[in-house]
Amino acid sequence: MPFFSFCIPNYNRTDFLLQTLKSIAEQNFTDYEVCISDGMSTDGRFSEIRNFLEINKISHKLCESTVNLQYDPNLRKAISLSSGQYLILIGNDDALSTPDILNHLHKVINDYPNAGVLITNYLELSSGRTFNRMKSTASVGKGPSIAANTFRDYSFISGILMHGPSARALASNRCDGSEMYQMYLGAAIVSSGKDLIGIHDICINKDIQISGLQVESMKTRVKLSPCWSDRPNLPMMHIFDTVSAGIESALPGQKLGKYYFSILKQLYSFTYPYWVLQYKHLQSFKYALLFFYCLRPSKLLRNRRLALLKLFYVWIIYLCTGITALITPPSLFKWLEPALYLLAKRKVVKT
Repeated sequence: MPFFSFCIPNYNRTDFLLQTLKSIAEQNFTDYEVCISDGMSTDGRFSEIRNFLEINKISHKLCESTVNLQYDPNLRKAISLSSGQYLILIGNDDALSTPDILNHLHKVINDYPNAGVLITNYLELSSGRTFNRMKSTASVGKGPSIAANTFRDYSFISGILMHGPSARALASNRCDGSEMYQMYLGAAIVSSGKDLIGIHDICINKDIQISGLQVESMKTRVKLSPCWSDRPNLPMMHIFDTVSAGIESALPGQKLGKYYFSILKQLYSFTYPYWVLQYKHLQSFKYALLFFYCLRPSKLLRNRRLALLKLFYVWIIYLCTGITALITPPSLFKWLEPALYLLAKRKVVKT
């Protein structure tokens, strides 16, 4: 059993993935394997990935799907290929920051024998900005309260490590479509009693830059003109259900209203207002309004229950922050965007 398994969901982006693999091949610590699930790429270059791994004598397990796999089942398949004690999740356009990263991660894990999830910091190459998801190298804690208050740290997949046996045992398609399978796993593992460990070091270089090539992003997508009857079904609409499902898997049959309340407060205070503004800016006011409507508490909660006063409080936050985002002028949003992005990532940790 290798100590680390790199789990990489892939779809096209071969040039970027080869750079990711190059950063892995350069590591001084060599007790690892690479597990790649390819969701039926159309670029016809999967053999290049296999050849790179074989030439560099990297232990690997590959799966080339015969059907198109979306992000969640693709990541789940990559994890199912693994056998490592700890999984390192990494995107196919990100890289390890230095050749000594695995040595450092191995040392930290040995210092925290109950580590279930470890989250590192990263450098965004496209902007040069450093993102400190974790303020120190230390145990953040464990249990459902920690899971409910740190779930937003899982939104960027690269640089997240998970206890391998736990992640493999939690395999589920319950949250497919969320594009946040790692969020479900992290919430479940931490809720079950394993520690969340923060690592302050920059371990990941986000968004590999290759001259002449660009990874698709929301800013490059075609603008849509939805009808009122067309309800957007965006992955982030499933975040509440994804985190809740993770906590529920560890605490079946228990009353979890206080955790649902914590998750919703963060989504309506930080995450969703930013994205309402983004969709108004990059799509249209109508699209942002539809998105806002689909985020209403009754829609997200479904059959889950909150105490009446807490439900009222959640509705107030939803309406105040959402309407403010809808009426904010585009010029003001553009000026405030960097600060708003950091606010959307703001962390509230309570034990």
